[in-house]
Amino acid sequence: MKIFTAVLFVLLAMHTSSAQIAVSGRFISNNSEGFDLLADEVAFRTGFEVGIGYWFRLESKRLEFTPEISYFSLSSDISTTGFGINGNILIYPLDFHSDCNACPTFSKEGGLIKKGFYWLISPGLLQISHDNPFIQEEERSQLTYRLGVGLGLDLGVTNLITLSPFAMYNITGVDYLFNSTTPSPTSSGLSQVHLGVRATLRFDKDRW
Repeated sequence: MKIFTAVLFVLLAMHTSSAQIAVSGRFISNNSEGFDLLADEVAFRTGFEVGIGYWFRLESKRLEFTPEISYFSLSSDISTTGFGINGNILIYPLDFHSDCNACPTFSKEGGLIKKGFYWLISPGLLQISHDNPFIQEEERSQLTYRLGVGLGLDLGVTNLITLSPFAMYNITGVDYLFNSTTPSPTSSGLSQVHLGVRATLRFDKDRW
């Protein structure tokens, strides 16, 4: 938990100095085939995740970043919740060589698809807690990985707010659910589909 507290402190400090805030929410659909083994009962179904982060970008290229810290909860027959650090990388292939200083806001010029379409790469770390009764209590909170790839689209609402719906395919490590006394999963990662939206808030009025 200390690492997540430190990251949150850094993000808040960055928000205070530059005020490029990004907040997000997403619905998670889990493909739990191969993991519905524990006591013949456990099955991952759906979940949700909310996050807050900081938006910044390269000056001369449309390569943007929204690192964030998030909270998530997965629906299953055991309670699974936790915190994540997501290193979101946004690549705008149709407008990559543009400086677009006003992006991503309503005041950006050019077509919606050209300026707003992006590829999304999202590596991250998760601190997961669960109440699996087959695992000792001190081992029910562990650090694991995640990696997502997807796409999205910026929709400029005003000079202050941009909404970015996105879809992402994600792999999350869930070996922590099992130990030597329980069935082993058939693979080392849980596949997920994430459907979400991110709101970017800009308070640097001099650039409106």
